[in-house]
Amino acid sequence: AVSSMVVTDDLEKTPSERVDIFYAYVKAAKAANKVTGAENEKNIVGEAERLDIKDKAPLVLAELLLDTNILVQIKTYRTLFLRFTHENPKAQKYLIGGFEQLVGDVYMNDLLPKAVVVLKQFYDADILEEEVLIEWSKKGPSKKYVKKEVSKQIHEKVAPFIAWLQEAEEETSDEEEDEEEVEVAFSHTGKVGTEVIKPDAAGPAAKDEEEDDFDIDAI
Repeated sequence: AVSSMVVTDDLEKTPSERVDIFYAYVKAAKAANKVTGAENEKNIVGEAERLDIKDKAPLVLAELLLDTNILVQIKTYRTLFLRFTHENPKAQKYLIGGFEQLVGDVYMNDLLPKAVVVLKQFYDADILEEEVLIEWSKKGPSKKYVKKEVSKQIHEKVAPFIAWLQEAEEETSDEEEDEEEVEVAFSHTGKVGTEVIKPDAAGPAAKDEEEDDFDIDAI
């Protein structure tokens, strides 16, 4: 009963207060070395869900778990981050915001020069998705998490990586269009093959000639 009352009381708190509760929880878990491992990760996710702040949780995790050794830490806490960001664009956006805060508020000199490497590692680890990164870039610098000038510097620094993502996305789109031009052709013999549909450069007359030459005995 007491536990139920605590849950109800916490949910009546403001989102900011609930984030503070989660912050204290993760900080204590880190101090007790209870952040990694399936059971510990589930407990952290469970606390975020209890407080109804799962989308915002990566903002807290970034602040408490990441620093100048971020490239190693992304690997260490990969599965924990994935429990929040997998197929969750909102959580991914909050994580990018958390990274911006790390750069702008604490580790500007250390993290800004390797911002491209950091975002690529998040991407390679499947923690951040291509679509979310491109959308974040298109929106441009924002003062939501850091000073706008700092946000601008981060965007400029990672621009080559975003351009690479966009090129890869365009190539994928072109390949999908090419695949749509291939259809399955069925014959009366029951054999199945593939035929590439191309524009009829010879025009309708040539098409008629081909039909006239059709050999029924070849079936």
